[in-house]
This record gives sequence, structure tokens and C-alpha cells, in this order.
Amino acid sequence: MKLSGICLSAALAIIVIIGAGCSDSKVKLSLASVPDLADMKQVELFSQMADEVYEKTIKGAFPEARQQIILMGNMVPKMRLDGVTSLEGIQALANTLVQATTVFNAVRLNPDDALLAAAKIRLMADALTHPNTPMWIQYNKVIQEDLNNLERAIKQKQAKAAQNSFIELKNHYETIRPALKVSRNNTSVAMIDSALTFLQSGLKKTPIEYVNLSSTLKQARESLERLFQNKTDETAYLPIILTDEPILIWSLCLGALIILTLAFVAWRKLQARHDIVPMRRKADGE
Repeated sequence: MKLSGICLSAALAIIVIIGAGCSDSKVKLSLASVPDLADMKQVELFSQMADEVYEKTIKGAFPEARQQIILMGNMVPKMRLDGVTSLEGIQALANTLVQATTVFNAVRLNPDDALLAAAKIRLMADALTHPNTPMWIQYNKVIQEDLNNLERAIKQKQAKAAQNSFIELKNHYETIRPALKVSRNNTSVAMIDSALTFLQSGLKKTPIEYVNLSSTLKQARESLERLFQNKTDETAYLPIILTDEPILIWSLCLGALIILTLAFVAWRKLQARHDIVPMRRKADGE
């Protein structure tokens, strides 16, 4: 009995230790997947500044908007965005702010160009803070209309109408492209870039090969629909520090817990049998 008690105590101790270790691994995995609260406050501040850039630009306060853009550009290298966006997303943040600075530094500033640059910044920053419900989703309807107009022009073999429709499509896509880089899979964005490049070159050919354009347009439409519906083959972004090791450790811990639990149950059944006094039914006449 003493030996059995010792075995039971040891088994329970092992279960507790392994369970604690597994819990610790699970916590580490969760912490690796969730951005730090302080980092998220920086992201929220970044998004608020982007809103201010857009509002100031609409009001014509270009110097103030320019100064805000410069401050945002200085923030990007200092922000920790692991688990918020991918490396390509971070690069898109920096490039978009650099391009906007160039627009706002122009000797003869074009208000339309400034507003477009401000819109890109706002959509991009919003995609960081609202990955599930980003504002760029609202462009779905207008881009679908652009695709329909381009498809109609290609079917009717109207070169000028097709070129104009493509320009509208490309302009709308370029407006949300930085936000897509931030919140969607880079491979999916690259597929759309490739399709639009092929369409653009195809519309410049003489004569225009409408059959090829129609096929490419279909691919571009399907890729855009997947982006707007967030149907991708892989996650848009993953924390940079996340590896498969914690998952493997947790699987091993879980397996060990199951084995020890089954062993404990089997021992209890055997012990219960030992506690039962053997009984024999008496025969008649005894």
C-alpha cells in the first residue's frame, strides 16, 4: 500500500508539473501572438494622426498636414508591429508616407494629389487598427463597377472606353493598395498587380487582343473578390517571433497528460478490486 501511495503521489506530481509547463508554453504562445498594449496605443495614435492628416487636407491646411505626415514617418521605425502587419506591410507604411511627403513638398501643390495621398494614409492606418472591418472594404462596390465597365468595353471591342475604364479601375485600386499590403496577404496583392500590369500593356497593343484581355480580367476580378471577402490560402500576417516549437511542446504535454491520466484510472480500478472481499455463493444443503 505504501508503494502504491508513493506511485500515486508521483503520478499526480508529474501531472501537475507537466500541466504547469504546458500552461506556461500556452501562455507564451498567446503572448507571442498578441501585440503589447503599449504597442497598440502607438498604432492607435498613428491612426488618429492619419485621420487628422485627411481632415486638414480637406480643409486646405496643407502645411499642417505636411508636418503631421513627417511626424508619422518618424514614428514608423520606432513602432513594434509584430502581430499587427507583415514586413511588406511595414514597408508599405514607410513608402506611402515618403510619397505623401513628396506630394506635399511640391512647389506647386496639387490639391487633388494631396487629397489622394491623404486618403491612402488614412485607409492604410485604419487597416492597422481595424483589420476585420477596414474602411477600404467600402471600395468594393466602386471597383466592381469599374470591372463591369471594363468587361463591357472589352466585349464590345471599344478600345477607348476600355482604356478609360481601366484608368478608373487602376486609380481606385492604387488608392487602397497600401491598405491591402498592410492587412492582406502579399501574394494575393502581387497577383492583382500582375493582372493589372498585363491589362495595361494589352490595352496599348495594336491590334488589341480582346480574348486575352477578357481572360486576364476574369482572373483580376476573382483575385479582387477574394481580397474583399478575405478568402486567402494563408494568414495575412503572423507574428514574426512565432515558431512551431511552442505548438510541438503543447502537443507533447497534452499527450503525456492523457497517458498519465489513463494510467491513474487503470491503477484505481485495480486497487478497487483488491478492496473487495471475495464472496462465494453457498450451494443448496450446505
